[in-house]
Parts: sequence; structure tokens; C-alpha cells
Amino acid sequence: MTERPYRIMIVEDSETQALMLRYTLEKEGWEVSAAATAEEALEALNRGLPDLMVVDYHLPGIQGDELCRRLRMNVNTRGVPILMLTAEETDAAEMRGLESGADDYIAKSADPDILMLRVHALLRQSRAQGAILGPGDAYFHRARLLLIDDSLTYLEYLRGELEKEGYEVERATGGAGGLSRAASGAFDCILVDLVMPEMDGIEVCRRLTEMRRTMDNPIVVMMLTARETKEDMTRGLEAGADDFVGKSSDMAVLRARIRALLRRKFFQEENLRIIRELREQERALQAEGAERRRAEEALRAKDVEVRGMTQQLWQSAKLATMGELAASIAHELNNPLATVSLRVESLLADLSEEDPNRRALGVIEGEVERMGKLVANLLQFSRRTGQQISSVDVREEVRNTLELIHYHLRNRRIAVVQEFAPDAPVIQADRQQLRQLFLNLFTNASDAMPEGGALTIRVNAVGATRHPTCRCNDSRPLPWSPLQVVIEVADTGAGIAPEHLSRVMEPFFTTKEEGKGTGLGLAICRRIAQEHHGTLEIESEAGKGTTVRIALPVRNGSNARALMEG
Repeated sequence: MTERPYRIMIVEDSETQALMLRYTLEKEGWEVSAAATAEEALEALNRGLPDLMVVDYHLPGIQGDELCRRLRMNVNTRGVPILMLTAEETDAAEMRGLESGADDYIAKSADPDILMLRVHALLRQSRAQGAILGPGDAYFHRARLLLIDDSLTYLEYLRGELEKEGYEVERATGGAGGLSRAASGAFDCILVDLVMPEMDGIEVCRRLTEMRRTMDNPIVVMMLTARETKEDMTRGLEAGADDFVGKSSDMAVLRARIRALLRRKFFQEENLRIIRELREQERALQAEGAERRRAEEALRAKDVEVRGMTQQLWQSAKLATMGELAASIAHELNNPLATVSLRVESLLADLSEEDPNRRALGVIEGEVERMGKLVANLLQFSRRTGQQISSVDVREEVRNTLELIHYHLRNRRIAVVQEFAPDAPVIQADRQQLRQLFLNLFTNASDAMPEGGALTIRVNAVGATRHPTCRCNDSRPLPWSPLQVVIEVADTGAGIAPEHLSRVMEPFFTTKEEGKGTGLGLAICRRIAQEHHGTLEIESEAGKGTTVRIALPVRNGSNARALMEG
């Protein structure tokens, strides 16, 4: 990906000087902005940070050195490189500029090529600082310096001067030895003499540049020379040096430049330490958020599970109460109903066909029969009877059940469509319970089509997808067959309203007219399916019809005992 152009801000009150600088910098393809005062510059920094600031020392209002101090005191701006410009060419002016926080200093009268070399060096540091990784306590360790020079006299002199500043100083008397020491020790700044035998400072600087690309601790490099020519400065800075100082310069200037280099290095390290901490905090927050989301999902799953268990417990309690109620009803009603039924039959036998009382007795007989069926359904629903397990061909049982209600369906003008798979296997089941299940479903379908319609019954064998971990009462896994037999009963009736669909299998819930339904038919069907370790599902669309789907596992004879044990 192409890197964006460098962004440079010029802070200069002289319009002519600002235009000259802008023209020089824009020729390099960089984006240049200008501010006439420090106040304007601070306002512009709120909108975005540049890669470099070129600041005039003498500004109206806030001076250039005060602007540098403010930028260095702010964690967001203290990493921005600053090149100080001034019309003064004294050592004292240079020291003031560097001490205020500037990274480099140059006189306005300097050769434009020298200006561009300084700018390039600072921009190189700016673009590289994002890849530098330094120690977290960079501000709190004593700066370590390495001096590389072939002159023992100058090394001793320089070491003495720099140790007075509180630096830890080590020496190397040649380029090869200096590179070896640099590779083995963690230094903050390396001062290299330009002219040395065997390996000159340019080559040492090139190798240091390669070396510090892989270093955890960044190193700043200063080139020293007795020959302060434009050509030497160009070669040194292009080789990777961060600064170029003549040996003839005042020692105070050298110390100030070293402080400027180290200050910038420590700013970079501190900025990166803060960035690392912020990224660590961001990762921790992301991990915490992910953990919280997982906990919330688990909590929702548990809530659904608890709701399901609560519903099952409520249903069990309801069924237990219904069982007691059904037994009481059977005891209280069966005997009186039998007496009434016998008496009505006797009276009907004594009356002629033309007797006007026969119609009233017929109505009584029908109601007694309905009450008897209600009691029988209650008992069937609430009381588990012993199953009679045998090998059952579901297709045959469907045909037998259809024969029982053949005339009923024909009178309702209901066409029956049978779609049976030829390879549907035999299952282990209770034959009478399956007939009751089919009878209830076929009767419900016919009641949904009072004006006639089509009743489609399908029987297929499919791969098992339900209850793969069901177990016997002794917790042994059941040896399920990989197949299920699926029975579909579809009608073209009125369908079930969406608000009723979730309740149709609840005991005593019915959408039929009063006196025409007990609300137990589908509940009994589901009970039978569950007792066979199967499932019952209902799909319906109002005005188009209803499909009931029963899935029963296929078992061989060795599993019949497990089915009976539940």
C-alpha cells in the first residue's frame, strides 16, 4: 500500500519566509500548512497532528520556545518532531532552541540543502517511531552512551564531559569494536567519528541503521567530525545518522544536541508505552466483553432451560391433579351412567317406532354415550396402562384405522390419499395405542373439513434426528436404530389460527364448538408418541389446512423391553 505524503506545519510570522519554506517543502511532494502565530498552530493541532513542525523562534505572542515546551508537556503532541528556525546564528541561540524542546535547530541563513537534510532526518524518525519498541520504564533509566572514535585522547575527554551530565558512557576505539559493543549492549545514543581507519563512520552508521531495525531498544546516532563540510554532512545523514555535529563546536552545544536526541527518543518510548497500555486495555475490554456476551448467552440458555423445566413441572402437576380428578369422575359417573344407559335402552325397546317420546330418549342416549366417552378419554389421558409391544407395520395399522371410519369420511365427502413408501420398516410399538392415535388424528382432520376436502396420509422412513441420547431407566444408552418412521396426516381444512397453534396440545384446550370436543384428543396423541420415544409436531396455516407429523424410532425385537420400561 502506498504511504501517504508527509504532513508538515510551518509556524512563521513572516509571510515571505513562510512562502519560501512552503515552496521548498512542497517540491518534495509533501503536504504543507502554515500558521502565523503559535496560537493558530495550537488551534490547528486540535484538528490533526503533522509529521513535522518547522517553528520560528521569534513569534508574536507566544514565542517559539514556549510553543515547544507546551507541545512537549502534552502527551498527544510531544512526539511531533520540531525543527527550530532563527535568524540568530550564535551558540547561545542554538542552545535556547534545543533546550526548549526542539529536536533540531537551523539558522534561516543556512543552505537550503542543509535545511532539507535536517528535515529528511527528522521525518525519517517520525515515520519510524511507530515500529520502535522500547522498555516500559524508558524515562527512569540512566541513559547509556557509546563513543566510537580512533582517538583515545578525544574519547577520554568526551567521556569525562558526558559523565558530568550523568550519562553512563562506554568507549570503542574502532568501527568493528564499536559495532560489536552496540550489538551486545543496550545503548540509548551512539556517537561515531566520521574519519577512522579500517572502517569509517559512514560504514559504521550504515550498519547501525541495519542493526537497529531489529533492536527492541531504539538507538539514536550522532556523527562527529573535524571536517564540517556540506558533503560530509550529506553523507552522514543519508547513511542514517540522526544528527551531525562538528568536533570544533562548543561542548555546551554538543551536550544540548545529545539531550535533544535523547529527549526525542524517550518521548517516542513513552508514547509507545502508552499506546501499548491502551491496546492492552482495549484487548482486555474486548476479552471481557466477549466473556460477558458468552455469560449472557449461557444465562439466556439457562433461562430457556429453566422455563422449559418449569413448564414440564407445571404440566406434570396438572396431569397428576387430572389423574385424581379422572379417577373420582370415573367412580362417581360410570355407575350412574351405566344405569341411565340401561334404562334408556329398556324404554326404547318398549316404545314403538312412531312413539313421539323416542326422539327425546334418543337424545338422552346420545348424551349418555358422549359422557361415557369423556370419562374414558380422561382415564386414557391421565393413567398409563401397560403397553403390549409387538412388531407393527405402520402402513397396515393406518389402513385398518381408515376402514373403521370409512363411512364417516365418505359421508363428509372427504377423499383419502395414501402415500406409503414401499421400504417403510416394521417398528416396535403398542398396536392399540397407535390405532387410537391414528383414529384421533383422522377424526380431527375430518372435523376440520365439514364441507369436504382431502385427507393425505404419508408414511416414510428417514434418518433419525431426534433423541440421540435417550436412555433406559438404568441409565444405559438405548441402542437406537439409525431410522425413523414418519407419519404425516395432512388435511385441507380451515387450519389453526396462529394464536392457538402453541396451545392445541394442552389438555382441555379445544377450538371446536361447545359440546363437540373434550380438548384431550391431541394431548393423548402426544402422550402416545412420547411413550414410544417419538415426537409429534403440528404445522398449520389458517385457511389452507393442517399437517401433523409423528416420528417414531425403528427398533428391533431386542429393544422391545427397553421401550416397555420407558
